[in-house]
Amino acid sequence: MAFQDLTGCANAELFEQALTNARVDPVLQSDDYWMYVRTLHLRPDPAIFEQAVALCSDGEPLARAVGADVLAQLGAHTGVQEHPFANESAQC
Repeated sequence: MAFQDLTGCANAELFEQALTNARVDPVLQSDDYWMYVRTLHLRPDPAIFEQAVALCSDGEPLARAVGADVLAQLGAHTGVQEHPFANESAQC
């Protein structure tokens, strides 16, 4: 898939597309999958954090992987050393 501007996409749609692409490529190496996950990384939103945490408890292994991939760098981007959900993560 070619680059898409996903800035206008709702968080729920990004998660849905990440999950859909994970199911198509369970090795989680497709550019499409990472395009959606990286877009979520750039949105340090508490709702995204909560959705990703919820996915980590899902019964489907691929959903747990998506949750972990989103949490791995949520809020991180070039030049930023902050971890916006460090306190919340320590409680999990």
